[in-house]
Amino acid sequence: MSVDLAKLNAAKAAARLVGESRVIGVGSGTTVERFIDVISRDEGFRQKVYVPSSLDTALKLSRAGLKVLYPSAASGVEVYVDGADEVDSSLNMIKGGGAAMTLEKILAFYAERRIFIVDHTKLVDRLGSKHPVPIDVLPHAISMVLSELRRRGFRAEFRLAGRGKVGP
Repeated sequence: MSVDLAKLNAAKAAARLVGESRVIGVGSGTTVERFIDVISRDEGFRQKVYVPSSLDTALKLSRAGLKVLYPSAASGVEVYVDGADEVDSSLNMIKGGGAAMTLEKILAFYAERRIFIVDHTKLVDRLGSKHPVPIDVLPHAISMVLSELRRRGFRAEFRLAGRGKVGP
């Protein structure tokens, strides 16, 4: 099965799992784009409200004709839908490769339910084997965090959101 077809099938399954939820948190990334495509074609999903994890997702939801509620105005999220960069056999994940990690984690934490859409290309034996492990760092703490990571033997690289990333 092609990756595109796998993502589409996974997005359709996620849409079914959303069920009657009215307030839906939405992550970011290419798999989430498929989810937005699927729900935008279903009239039942037009009555729901979507809380985006990034400006990129907000724009995609809005362009699809879906109602967007910014996180600062949301009092709660019934279900959160997102993708993942890698998933191991214990369902541990790497998330945040798209640079929208902080808000994704906040929405996922406060959601009553979480749905993570993954296709077969995201499954790994060991986390970190295909993608680096991202961490979010407050700008004022960059130097200290990088020093600590290196002290612990990790190879750390500094990356700004942007350059093709969906970022906050």
